[in-house]
Amino acid sequence: MLVIKKRGLVFISLVCLCLFAGCKGKEQELHEKIEDNNAIVLRYAESEPQDSVYAQISDYFAALVKEKSHGTINIKVYYDGYLGKEEQVLTQLQFGGIAMGRVSLLSLTDEVPSLQVDFESLITCNFPNALEYIKNNKKKVQFSLQGEKMSYLTILPPSMRCIYSDNSFESDDLNTYKLGIDSGSIYEKYLAEKGYNPVIVGNADTYLSLRNGFIDLRESSLASLVSSNEYPYINQVVLLEGLSIPSFIVLSNEVMNQLSQEENALITSCAEDTMAFALRLLYPSDSSSIDTITCDHKMRVFNAEN
Repeated sequence: MLVIKKRGLVFISLVCLCLFAGCKGKEQELHEKIEDNNAIVLRYAESEPQDSVYAQISDYFAALVKEKSHGTINIKVYYDGYLGKEEQVLTQLQFGGIAMGRVSLLSLTDEVPSLQVDFESLITCNFPNALEYIKNNKKKVQFSLQGEKMSYLTILPPSMRCIYSDNSFESDDLNTYKLGIDSGSIYEKYLAEKGYNPVIVGNADTYLSLRNGFIDLRESSLASLVSSNEYPYINQVVLLEGLSIPSFIVLSNEVMNQLSQEENALITSCAEDTMAFALRLLYPSDSSSIDTITCDHKMRVFNAEN
């Protein structure tokens, strides 16, 4: 269900049971069960593994909503693309199969083409400028999303971007290799204009794609690489400077319409607080990832604007 409301219709029975038990601890336990039964449960899609930095951000958002709502709104986070690839998540958001989720700029612009021209510049925009752009164009962004039956909650800062491979490669020759990327027509266009040879691979197994020659290199966020299963097999990483691909937390309009005005305001407020938390978390995480890769003698730096 979109919004699962379990009403505690057995309140009287539970109170009676508490009286017979004569135990204060048991009474407290029963009251907690009643509170849980009254909770609104919202399904939230997270594409990264549970131990990733992005999952920590989603967990923070879920915990904050539960705290601020005193347990009446419970966001259940599904990790590692369990609810589908981002494009599938966006489709489900439109009819309320999923309540909310974190999706990248690239997936969002593929699903909402009217945002492509406006958001194309965000690929090379630092986060403060991207945030300022969203603030100045929030009504326009909301209007575009409304057409796809979704609502914008907040923008989240990006992790650094990188290119990696299980083989060694020369940075001067990056444009001669087949570069695997996630879906995103504006990013594919941008990379092609820069002389790269992008190949959309989506969620295909990166290690197998590299081994069988379907791609030569893989592009991703730094945070995604270090938390991936492929990292132990990677021999070289090139950090791409000058690229920025933020993500967004979006809400299904189908679900939003079932919530009260106060509940929607609380969720939006918590999403905005989550952005501040993400800023505090992502940049130290990127620095830690760079230290890890450097210690493993895999890191090189390459300016993507060259």
